[in-house]
Amino acid sequence: MNRRCLIPFSLVACSGPAIQGGATVPAGELPPGDVIASYVPSSCTDAAGAPAQWGSELRLMRSASGELSLVELRPDQDALVIHRAAVPGQERVFQLVVREWLREIRLPASAEGAGKMVVARHWQERSRDGAAVATELGDVVLQCSLVPPAPRRPEATPNETDSGGAASAGESASRPAPEPSGEQVDPRTGY
Repeated sequence: MNRRCLIPFSLVACSGPAIQGGATVPAGELPPGDVIASYVPSSCTDAAGAPAQWGSELRLMRSASGELSLVELRPDQDALVIHRAAVPGQERVFQLVVREWLREIRLPASAEGAGKMVVARHWQERSRDGAAVATELGDVVLQCSLVPPAPRRPEATPNETDSGGAASAGESASRPAPEPSGEQVDPRTGY
C-alpha cells in the first residue's frame, strides 16, 4: 500500500514519532482538570460515504493553569490527550497526528454546541501564529459530527431489568469500529 503525506507535521509525520500534537496516557492517569464540555461521535461516515462507528468520548479539559486540552477516552485503550490547538474565529481546532493519520477536531470556541471530527491521510501544513497547522485535508477516511453525550441513566438493579441487569435491546456498549478502508485496526491507536 502506498502511503504519502503532502507536507507532514514537522516533516516527520510519515516516518517519525508515532504521535504528534498530543500523547497517550493510561485511562487511570488522566491529567487533572475541569471538564468544560463532553462530546461523542455521531453520524459518522467512511470515505465512501457509508455509515461508520467510532466508539469514544471526547472531553474538553481546563487545567489548573488555565490551559485547554482535549482528552479522547477509548474503550479498552489508553486515552489520547491532544495539546495542539488553535482558535481561528469561532472554532477551537485540535489536531493530532497518529502515525500517518491526521485527526482534526473542531469544537465551538464557546464550548457550547456541536463539533466535527475528520480523519485524513493527506494534508498540507501552514504556519499560523508561529505554530504548524494542517490545512487542505485530503483523502478523508472518516467524518463524524460531535454531539454532547446522552444523559446517563442511573444504574438499574437486577429487579428493574428484564434480563438480570443486562442492557436492553436499545443499549449497547460503545466499541471502536474497524478502519473505514477495511485494514486492520491498531488497538493502541484506534487506527
